[in-house]
Amino acid sequence: MKLIEKTSLLILLPALLACTVEDPKDSTPKAKCYNYFSASASAAEVGADGGTVFLLINSNVPWQISADRGLAPDVREGSGNGFVNITVPENPSFDTRSFSYSVSTEEELDVDDPEQWTVFGSKLDFRLVQAGMEKKFQVDKSQFNLPSSSVSASLLLTTNLDYQIRLAEEGLAFETVDDGPLRHLINFSFPANRNPETVTYHAEIVPEDESLEPIQIVITQAAFKILVLECTNAANFRYVNAAGDTLSLPARTNSIYPTLQAVDFWLKGKEEYVFNGAVANWAKTLSAARNTPVKLPSIDGYVLGEVDVTYSYSTSSRTYSVVDSEGKVLGSCSRTRADSDSGTVTKIDLTGLVAVGTELSLVCNSEMCVQFILTYAGI
Repeated sequence: MKLIEKTSLLILLPALLACTVEDPKDSTPKAKCYNYFSASASAAEVGADGGTVFLLINSNVPWQISADRGLAPDVREGSGNGFVNITVPENPSFDTRSFSYSVSTEEELDVDDPEQWTVFGSKLDFRLVQAGMEKKFQVDKSQFNLPSSSVSASLLLTTNLDYQIRLAEEGLAFETVDDGPLRHLINFSFPANRNPETVTYHAEIVPEDESLEPIQIVITQAAFKILVLECTNAANFRYVNAAGDTLSLPARTNSIYPTLQAVDFWLKGKEEYVFNGAVANWAKTLSAARNTPVKLPSIDGYVLGEVDVTYSYSTSSRTYSVVDSEGKVLGSCSRTRADSDSGTVTKIDLTGLVAVGTELSLVCNSEMCVQFILTYAGI
């Protein structure tokens, strides 16, 4: 009889040590099943621009992912160790918001409970806080000190807020050009200053959010002053030759251009205002080969505002252009010898087109034979 009891006990012992029982809800103590399940997230906070949170799953059982609407896990289920990328969208609001997501399993798992040892299923919950958008409201420039000839000023406003632009003075206008959701190019316009005093314009960029200060824009035009160089007689130009002698420009001949070298030259008595070019004197007009630029003086404190082509020696029409250092044409006019009596407009207006420090040249589409007047505006 005792032998039979011992044998029965040996048969029942493996069953007591098994991981599963016929009734999972049976409260009978169980042995460990050696199943495990845990997870950790790379972050609990994310910025307004959104991004990716990484969920590391440490497990040897199947699992499932659930997430709030808006979150985008790259997988929804798996088994064993896993690595889940959860994409967080951009927050279009200024308010903080939060998301919840979880990973769960329905499998039997070990627990640290000597009375129980295992449980069926586990759910791990995570919460993610996302910051609201940062309020942006700034300009790249708010103060402008411009030549009297300037007629425009531009700035870049970076903002994600609604705003208004208020103008303080008559004569000041603006237009805006959107360059994306945050970038707004604001172009102010105003007349050239022809007064002997400075002129100042004020504008205010006002955000809809009253917690932010408006941005004050100040545009100042210099007092109007001019400097005139009358280049109406090429016999008045001087240059220094290779021997160091100061001479008048050489006379133009049919074969002179291949022999000419570009030199600095100036009007007699105005040595501080320097021209440069391969030039000659042709019947008191400044002569240069076709499409050969003649560099005009750059004068500190002034910008070139007008070139008046007063005379062309040619009887046929020739086009005279002012170009920058890259060859861009800023203004042109055409004239013949007879235009002096016809009332043809032969002034090249550069008002508002020339930036401070820009190198300019005069060029002709045929052989140059020109007299002209340069008018510079003070800055």
